[in-house]
Amino acid sequence: MWKRHGGNCFNLSLYGQDNNGGVWSMCKMNMILHGIAGADIQNDDVLASPLHLDGGELMRFDRVITNPPFSQNYSKDGMKFAERFRYGFCPETGKKGDLMFLQHMLAVLRTNGMMATVMPHGVLFRGGAEKEIRKGIIEDDLLEAVIGFPSNLFYGTGIPACVLVCRAKGAKPDERKDKILFINGDAEFHAGRAQNYLKPEHIEKITSAFDAFEDIPGYAAVVTREELKSNDWNLNIRRYADNAPPPEPHDVRAHLLGGIPKEEVEAKKDLLDAHGLKISTMFLERDEDYYDFDPTLTERGNIKKRIEAGKGIQLKEIKLKNTFDQWWKKHKQSLIDLPDTKNLMGVRNDLLEAFVSDITPVGLLDRFKVAGVIATWWDENKFVSKPSLPRVLGDWWTAGWIL
Repeated sequence: MWKRHGGNCFNLSLYGQDNNGGVWSMCKMNMILHGIAGADIQNDDVLASPLHLDGGELMRFDRVITNPPFSQNYSKDGMKFAERFRYGFCPETGKKGDLMFLQHMLAVLRTNGMMATVMPHGVLFRGGAEKEIRKGIIEDDLLEAVIGFPSNLFYGTGIPACVLVCRAKGAKPDERKDKILFINGDAEFHAGRAQNYLKPEHIEKITSAFDAFEDIPGYAAVVTREELKSNDWNLNIRRYADNAPPPEPHDVRAHLLGGIPKEEVEAKKDLLDAHGLKISTMFLERDEDYYDFDPTLTERGNIKKRIEAGKGIQLKEIKLKNTFDQWWKKHKQSLIDLPDTKNLMGVRNDLLEAFVSDITPVGLLDRFKVAGVIATWWDENKFVSKPSLPRVLGDWWTAGWIL
């Protein structure tokens, strides 16, 4: 991590604890292979016996990032530092110990600390003791974001999971207090042969949405504590950020007599305008309510050719290319200077922010897809000595980013 930021630009100490001996040994080996020999990794049950102590008390941390075992039993017998679980205890049996891990993480945060943990979706809506724990955490304004992910994403489990982002009490920025951001990313993934995974553009969209902390139709929603209270502290993601597609319109007359309903074309007007595509390129007037396809379009393959030959489309393409060229001329020097500056992540952030601000106004892609272009290119070329950035423009068209 520090190499990406240009060297030892900050002090970083790593701590970890896991009860599984195999996981513990792999973590130790991973630290050694990455040159982090000083990481303090312990092998024991963190709920029963946390081992990172400072003067006999629990050590506090600036950042806590975890992926605890899902749906595990635990025992109160011999448990140390039971005061960690100030919001209540989950049932010891029934494999519902997830919120016990969450409470431990909250207990070891520093005053301005922040944590993120992977959890099964059950913690968002189960009743009983878990609902009371959720209620306490929300009332104390510790929960900042709930991020939903697709199924079969995490190794060892096929069920969908979520990430809960929390801050220490009082550490939320003023504009986020008494609010929680819900991000529904369960449709944003790449299906692999054995497992799903997130591409760089998916990750960039999640992080951009979290940073923006605003409503994004069909993807993210900012919800007040009062609304959560009215919903009995239920954090089911789809209740707040529903990404289900709208039902496909059906026009019985069009099915029987042919024609394209004008209201369906009008519903896509923003998309057509963004691409500079005129309705007359493909459609002819039938009557006041319906269009017909241009009768000269006798082959399906000709539709794409007709669209690409449209003057509006060509002008948009020229505008995009010119804007891209200007952006590249302005910022390529920062890449050339990287061997000297070693400011890898700073350059990445600068390139991405400038790309979004310059390219988004062209109107062909939304800000998330624009950011995804750079995120994907960066990930594919991070080990290439002389990457070719300008060809990424051609890659958009080839991959169907735009049309």
